Amino acid sequence: LDALAAKAPPAAGLRVLWITPLRALAADTLENLRAPSLDLGLGLAIELRTSDTSSSARARQRKRPPFALITTPESLSLRL
Repeated sequence: LDALAAKAPPAAGLRVLWITPLRALAADTLENLRAPSLDLGLGLAIELRTSDTSSSARARQRKRPPFALITTPESLSLRL
């Protein structure tokens, strides 16, 4: 994260795909990645995609992919 803070903002589009086996772990990972990003003022879009994700959030993620997406294997297989 320090390296990102020292450089220009990254180009738009998905750059990090984090796959975790459990929804609860995905939610914890989201919190643990967002906090340092906010503290460093990086402004990175870090989002979650699981079976609980609303259809409007899914549509938004397709239209404007976040910098980092945290998902489960099941949600990833549906997206592919």
